Amino acid sequence: MQQRNEALAVYRGSLDYFRETAQPLPTKATVHDDQAQVVAGGASRPNHYDLLIVGGKPIGVVSVVPSVPTAETITLRLLLVIRQARDRGYGQAVIAHLRQRYGHQQWHWLQVQVINAEPARLAFWQQEGFTIVSDQLVAMASGDWRQETILRLALDRD
Repeated sequence: MQQRNEALAVYRGSLDYFRETAQPLPTKATVHDDQAQVVAGGASRPNHYDLLIVGGKPIGVVSVVPSVPTAETITLRLLLVIRQARDRGYGQAVIAHLRQRYGHQQWHWLQVQVINAEPARLAFWQQEGFTIVSDQLVAMASGDWRQETILRLALDRD
């Protein structure tokens, strides 16, 4: 319960993200769904959901799913850093950690989906070495449309 409250505080510190991506504003249910989400393809693909803690305070959330959409891909479902902590290298540190943690195992790719990507958000991923794999306009059940850009990074292997 404590982690859910801390994660909700991070989500609320990142309301610009929810507005830019045309997602509903976060609630405790949103956090619960993100923590417990079963990824398409079955429950055998666990969602690793963690808080980013700096100086004893939660400043971000990261969610990673191994072996989705392919057996050799790690999908970064969510990397959210509160507005006040942005541009301090935390996102880069998370990506470096994921490369180190997963790069020497069976995975070859780290993938991320960016919704309604503004140039600055795409530039962040590209500066980290990600390349665009697909970029498409997708119809939502609500009747709205959203732009979905998939980027991929080769994990270093020795």
